[in-house]
Amino acid sequence: MKSLNNEEEEEEDFDAIVRELHLRLGATLELMDKYQSRDEGYFVKLAADTKTVAKDNSPDEIAEYNRRGVLRHLIHCFRPMKKLLLQLDRDMPTETLERLAEELWEIERGGRNWLLKRPKGEGRGNRPSIATSIKRTLLAVAYDKYIAEGESKDDAISKISNESGLPFSTVRDSIKDIKEAAKDEETTKLYLAIGAEAREADEFLKAYKAIMPS
Repeated sequence: MKSLNNEEEEEEDFDAIVRELHLRLGATLELMDKYQSRDEGYFVKLAADTKTVAKDNSPDEIAEYNRRGVLRHLIHCFRPMKKLLLQLDRDMPTETLERLAEELWEIERGGRNWLLKRPKGEGRGNRPSIATSIKRTLLAVAYDKYIAEGESKDDAISKISNESGLPFSTVRDSIKDIKEAAKDEETTKLYLAIGAEAREADEFLKAYKAIMPS
């Protein structure tokens, strides 16, 4: 039988692990939210600020440094998570978490990841539904029209964000998703067909809002 002292020590260890995991997950979530809320203009201003050590780096380099920092914090969450699972069950197959952490470290280092890859081509991965593709495509086409009118990238995204009611980061990511070459062929065809329409940006945003649930 376990002694009372041993039980108390195990309970204290368990509480310490829970506190560590709670702190790490909370800090990582905060960093994720901050990173996702920062648009391209934020890093441009940071790169131009002579009062910071970032002034010798390009906006893309600063953004990449920040992204890797968030990823490192996320990876460090796996250690207390593994310890917590083993406290609950000594036979827990935590090697799964170890392999995932190794994969994330490989991504952080810029190496070759074997599992966490964006699916390519038709019929593989989580292909978006037709409805989702149409919504995203309308946002991307509205963005193209604003750019053609002379708007900056950030201003174009801000206008779409204001009109659609979507967060800036959501609009930015949706547009990026549509424009990436890895997007499935049907969505690309849809994007090109809608983009060929001789209409103003606000007309595509009206169409977007019309198909959104009220």
